[in-house]
Amino acid sequence: MVALVLAAAPVTPALGTAVAPLVNPATNIAPHPNIFASGPCQGSASHTTCANPCLGPGTSWTTRANSPRCASFTLAAINYARARLDERALTLPSNWTRLTYPEQLFVIADMERVSAGYPAYLGLNRALSREATRAAATRSDPRVAPGFAMGRNPFGQPGFDGAWATGMNVLAADFLWMYDDGWGGSARNTPNRLCTGPGAWACWSHRDELLGSSSDPKAGVGLTCSTCEMGAAFAPAGGEGSLVDLIERPAGRPPAMTFTWAHELAYFTPGANGIPSGATVSVRAVTTAGEITLAWTLSSASAGELVARLYASTDCTGVAQVETEPVAGSTGTLTVPAGVGPVSSVRLGVAGAAGSVTSGCVALAG
Repeated sequence: MVALVLAAAPVTPALGTAVAPLVNPATNIAPHPNIFASGPCQGSASHTTCANPCLGPGTSWTTRANSPRCASFTLAAINYARARLDERALTLPSNWTRLTYPEQLFVIADMERVSAGYPAYLGLNRALSREATRAAATRSDPRVAPGFAMGRNPFGQPGFDGAWATGMNVLAADFLWMYDDGWGGSARNTPNRLCTGPGAWACWSHRDELLGSSSDPKAGVGLTCSTCEMGAAFAPAGGEGSLVDLIERPAGRPPAMTFTWAHELAYFTPGANGIPSGATVSVRAVTTAGEITLAWTLSSASAGELVARLYASTDCTGVAQVETEPVAGSTGTLTVPAGVGPVSSVRLGVAGAAGSVTSGCVALAG
């Protein structure tokens, strides 16, 4: 079984009017199919095939732990749990098995977050991933990353959180973090080692940490963070593997990233997990002396992230700035300062877990 250990700090409920509060499962959900048992196996000593395509005889993870069959098998357990919670099924991107373990950790965290209606974490940051790598190699919780200017959450506390697990499969870790993180009736049946009994403070903390909120109103990055970045790492430590997620809120504009959610969106099937297939978005821009107000309309109500790209040219080339905010619904406005540089046109997009829609180029009057 994958063993879990809590990160150093729990996280916070930083709720805005555009997002729903985080609700954790009432009880642990057993995996169906059972991703932690091999099931019947057959074959020779040199080649054994088990009902669970991820495992060899017993509970040993094999090199097949990242195969397409294993991914589908493990995702089925996640979607079974989501169905029990009345949450829509997740669909993996087409490049899932070509992603590195750190990229997979980032993508599944964003799939979980965006499907719940919270804005995506923007991408993987090099400084955050260096700290995640250190933690994975030492089989420990991540700390605040050197070299990353960390900001404060809406409560004025450090915008930081993370999680660590052992195992060889990212989706299996996600299952335990998100759907099997509470009290299991006994210590033996509770993967979360610090969830020591019913109602213990650590129960469901991994789910809270990775989605951005918890029962502690003074810590973490918050549900509404639209500028947060991640670090992620995998290390073959202790003979079994070590997986780490680290999330931080930047002090200012988001720094450069090595892998982004915006890039990964192209590999999702349109219509799954977020933006409805065939959806369209339109925008009307109104400028005043000190700001630009963008009034937008989405043809189908959705949850995700609004991305406004403002350009110095009149034909939406040469990006001047990018502004983002959470989306929940079909209409809204976004007001941005006009004094950061010349802005002559704008293009608006809405990004969900499975794809995005983008408006046409809108030239600003005057």
